Amino acid sequence: MVVRIGIVGLGLMGTYHLRLLKRIQGVDVSALCDIDERRVAKIANEYGVEQRYTDFREMFERAGLDAVIIATPPKFHKKLAVEALKSGLYVLLEKPMATNINDALEVYETTKKYKDKLMIGFSLRFNSTFMKIYDLIENGFLGAPLNQWHIALGRIPPNPWIRNREISGGMVNEHAVHVIYVFYWYAGKPIDVYSKTFTFTKDVTIEDNAIFMIRHENGALSVMDISWSSTHPWRKWGLVAENGTATVEGYLGGRVVISNRKGEKVAYEAVEEVDEMYLRELKHFIECVKKGERPLVNEEDGIIVQKIVDSIYKSSLESTPVKISI
Repeated sequence: MVVRIGIVGLGLMGTYHLRLLKRIQGVDVSALCDIDERRVAKIANEYGVEQRYTDFREMFERAGLDAVIIATPPKFHKKLAVEALKSGLYVLLEKPMATNINDALEVYETTKKYKDKLMIGFSLRFNSTFMKIYDLIENGFLGAPLNQWHIALGRIPPNPWIRNREISGGMVNEHAVHVIYVFYWYAGKPIDVYSKTFTFTKDVTIEDNAIFMIRHENGALSVMDISWSSTHPWRKWGLVAENGTATVEGYLGGRVVISNRKGEKVAYEAVEEVDEMYLRELKHFIECVKKGERPLVNEEDGIIVQKIVDSIYKSSLESTPVKISI
């Protein structure tokens, strides 16, 4: 079976997915869609895609697709995902699910009605370092997390839409969701959150600094400190678990140290091309389409992360811990 895929949104991620899909056997990128007609034509010509659209509904109806990748700014995720699911398509929806919990719930409910064909682009699920730590949690070398953390310092992206809360949903919603997903993946059900967010950069409508702590049902704590006001980038993350500790000086890779309470210890440099993470993600999505299976990262993950994000913003606004209703 050749999977016929369309892409909506030809910005950074849409064109990146297009480039990677050309490396995967059994895939035909059959159609491209963007509101910028000249951009669609340019990219379609570059990659040899015949069908070009500026109207996503027309593409869903006429292009003969099996699946679609939605890579637009978050404001448009709900409308596009709902229409694609109603059209019977498998959907790989770039994170986040939406810009607010109400829109996310509509996507969630539509997915349930139309046979669980939604995958959310929480790509860290397919990164080798994050997968390795998860395996060590599951096999008992590390065991259940007690305390996990992530520090992310950088500069606010130049994209105008990211700086606009109405379009991106905010820094936590658009960017920190990757880490929030990992916190949930590693430690399980969240029960409440306490946070503070604020804005340092002028002429933006989003927060550019945030610190939040999530408490999980099993007692674990997850803390993130994220800033887009730093003068140089710096990231590190890790966890202390029942049976051991893991630390990473970096993000997708870097200096990894893993030890357990038996005195066993390993240290190494994790090096992997970013393409490999996204290729694993795309290949998993394609296999789900071929076999009619539910994606590994799906609407359940998307709605839980969106509820955490909603609670982070509410906690900061009210200056109090907020329960997360799951």
